[in-house]
Amino acid sequence: DREYRLIDLGYGKMWLWVKKGKTSATAADIDVTLACNKWLSRMSDKYGLSFIQGNRQKGVDELFYEQNATLIKELATGIDSVTGKKLTQAEMLGKASLLANGIITIGVMVKGVINVGKTQSAKPRNTNKKASGADIPKPNVGVVQSRINVANGPTRFSSSENAGFNHVLDRHFNPNRNAGQFTISQDKLKNILSNKNTVNIPVKEIPGNQFERIIDIGEPAGTIKPSIPDIGGTSTNYIRIITDKAGNLITTYPIPKP
Repeated sequence: DREYRLIDLGYGKMWLWVKKGKTSATAADIDVTLACNKWLSRMSDKYGLSFIQGNRQKGVDELFYEQNATLIKELATGIDSVTGKKLTQAEMLGKASLLANGIITIGVMVKGVINVGKTQSAKPRNTNKKASGADIPKPNVGVVQSRINVANGPTRFSSSENAGFNHVLDRHFNPNRNAGQFTISQDKLKNILSNKNTVNIPVKEIPGNQFERIIDIGEPAGTIKPSIPDIGGTSTNYIRIITDKAGNLITTYPIPKP
């Protein structure tokens, strides 16, 4: 009998399937979590979020897949999208945990998948050996916290071709797109992105090996995505900024007040 809990692995916390009541993870728990999350990625790749029960706002499923498509593909194929190399088990666990955490973060109910750990046939290595997390890549936020590089297009660190300021222009300065639209000028947006005060906003790691900042610019920045119920198309002061691990711009767009 297992439960999904946030477990401290020494360098940070990760969501893992552990024995009920336990506050630490064994190697067997790591194996079960890896098997469960690999299954979750395959199902997400094939069905989106439609296979998971729960009431979600319109557009949430589309948003989830848009933000995590590369991560889902990597887990489905076992191949790193940047290097082209096969992912190690530790890398698979790290990426799969990001995906599972993304589902929780976006507010998806996971009823219907809570018994997955019981049915997976992962082989325990040593059920009494405590997992230290030493082999799992540690997130390095040093560079990403120190800069926002307003690249025009994708860089070698980008997880998608839809990255960079040209992508922002195509999607968020284009009223024909079902997306948040900026009403400030392109130059003003670039100045905001390059401003030291913006760079110094603490970054938050999100699924897909990406990092976000959210800023209130103190005046209308643009309009909220039209398809968001009740508030779509209304004005907002808030901007979401997403960069890769090297601080290169992936995208930025107006969002509702957090």
